[in-house]
Amino acid sequence: MDTEFWTDEVVRLYREGYAAKKAITIVKERRLDYLEKNMDKKRGTILTRQFK
Repeated sequence: MDTEFWTDEVVRLYREGYAAKKAITIVKERRLDYLEKNMDKKRGTILTRQFK
């Protein structure tokens, strides 16, 4: 995901009434979750390749 998407997400949360720091924290947590899920998917494909 690109940085512009995450910036838009922070702005959207800010407009919904979250404080700026809180919005940034929420987006950072979501970004980490997204990256961890992506790494799990990548690991899964690597593991399946090893067994074939």
